[in-house]
Amino acid sequence: MDKVKSVLIAEDFPLMTASIKRILYDINPEYDVQCVSRLAEAEKMLLRQSFDLLIADVQLFDEKQAGLRLVTLARQQHPAIRSVIYTQFDDAEVVQAGVLAGANGYVVKYETEAQLRLVLQAVVDGEEYLSPAVARTLIQLQQRRVDADGQSNELKALTLDELAIIKLVAEDMPKKEIAAQMNLSPSAIYAQVKRIAEKIGVVGDVGIALFARKNGLI
Repeated sequence: MDKVKSVLIAEDFPLMTASIKRILYDINPEYDVQCVSRLAEAEKMLLRQSFDLLIADVQLFDEKQAGLRLVTLARQQHPAIRSVIYTQFDDAEVVQAGVLAGANGYVVKYETEAQLRLVLQAVVDGEEYLSPAVARTLIQLQQRRVDADGQSNELKALTLDELAIIKLVAEDMPKKEIAAQMNLSPSAIYAQVKRIAEKIGVVGDVGIALFARKNGLI
């Protein structure tokens, strides 16, 4: 069910802002959408009122790392907030920083509007969604980190429950189904998956899947 009511868009290109708003109003015409084009404005908004969804470009007029700072601030001020990074930057370091900052979705601007719509709908529905271009970037990053020699130390440190969750994530099972299978709440599974990714030194579900494949779990 859509729990999003209020949305903050931090974007300095009017055409992009218009596209985002059009998609949001297609999803729900009753959304309260507010738009800013500078980091300072966005920070004031996040400190002054509560939002359910943040959509931010990585770079704004007044700051090259604006989106990353906003995602971090949003999580600190409003732990339940959902966030999407929509940007032209698709290099591995920026993508990884965005995911680690807590972005629930990431899409690059050279992808289609249909792809942006998929990401926004998924995040509004409570899912995590990386666009295909972003997923490819993370796969390439993780592949560069693969150690070809035997079983990793990270694998040896995992519990049986953690190994089971890794296998299910790698098989692309929805988090709600994993929660039911593990007799845990969906929120507990999301938190557990995040902890597992940090423990084995990867980023997101893509990194977990690559780890599982490398170590013979799937």
